[in-house]
Amino acid sequence: MSRFKAKEDWVLEPGDLLYLPPHIAHEGVALDAGCQTWSVGFRSPSYRELLQEGLWRLAESLEDDPSLSARYADPLQGASKDPAVLPKLLEEQITKHLRKLALDQGKQWLPGIGAYLSEPKAQAIFETPPVTITPKAFWQSLQTKTLVPHPQTRLLIWGNEVFCNGEAVSRKEFPVVQKAWLELARVHSLCLGAKNSRKNSFLVGKNSEKWISEASSLYEAYCSGWLIWA
Repeated sequence: MSRFKAKEDWVLEPGDLLYLPPHIAHEGVALDAGCQTWSVGFRSPSYRELLQEGLWRLAESLEDDPSLSARYADPLQGASKDPAVLPKLLEEQITKHLRKLALDQGKQWLPGIGAYLSEPKAQAIFETPPVTITPKAFWQSLQTKTLVPHPQTRLLIWGNEVFCNGEAVSRKEFPVVQKAWLELARVHSLCLGAKNSRKNSFLVGKNSEKWISEASSLYEAYCSGWLIWA
């Protein structure tokens, strides 16, 4: 870049957009005091980065597999003449458990990759509401107000699962909460008022308030500042 020499230049008028493919060096200059130049970059992760992040989260998910809690045992292992050699039985058992994990299938990796790609920027700051309302008040507010993602919140859908700011927010939630997250991820708004009752009818019905509790990921996201009132 220290030896950079421009080969072409363009003067953009209001409303113009200049697209530059990757690996093209460039410099934008505002031509007068009333002008601004904006550069928007689109970063694509490498396959190494995706697999590393997916593998790290896959390792965390092993905590949920009770079959892996059993301790390693080798009652059939015979005496070894060379104790420095890794036992063949250990190798066989590890291989068997790795096959059960089906690491060659994308469905094992994609949840972790989805969580990674939904992580907000490092400089993103979320503030809790000035006054944290109760779960019941939160439910009542949804009847008249519209809940939207914070401008720096990231939402991503994989299948029927929703990831928000690096968390699998719809996993192990009530079906209505899962559908609410899908609605937020798709249209970036959620309201249970009369005007939207048909659109969000899946959230209204007998005992519908039960899903709003302190343990609800939707309510927790609101308390964390990830979701705000429009």
